[in-house]
Amino acid sequence: MNYPLQCLLIDDDEDEWEIFRLALTLVNESIDCIYEGNGDNTLERLRINPTFTPDFIFIDMNMPGSNGLLCLLKIKNIERLVAVPTYIYSTSADPVAVEECRRLGAVDFFVKPPSIDKLSDILSQVFSNPTNR
Repeated sequence: MNYPLQCLLIDDDEDEWEIFRLALTLVNESIDCIYEGNGDNTLERLRINPTFTPDFIFIDMNMPGSNGLLCLLKIKNIERLVAVPTYIYSTSADPVAVEECRRLGAVDFFVKPPSIDKLSDILSQVFSNPTNR
């Protein structure tokens, strides 16, 4: 994997941003991450800046407004983002929702781990093989 990478994290919880940032620094300090608090703001950012194409997208499933599923659907309808590896993550995994996310274009769905170290392990796997975690 070539560094620096740029990730987009869509999550309404700013504490989760900090946890994600810390996990990323354990993986590789040169990874840059853009944070957005909801799907609607993300879609607006992507619309007004057509040159912004992150290397990876991570979407929280449970957000107000455009939830993770709706956000995923809208992102995968943007031509330049179709091939960007996109992951859904949440505090729990409903098998029906997991399958729906994959059907809509998510590479995978993972449950938010209980520690920064475990999250960094997951992210290391994602970055080493983005099409199959």
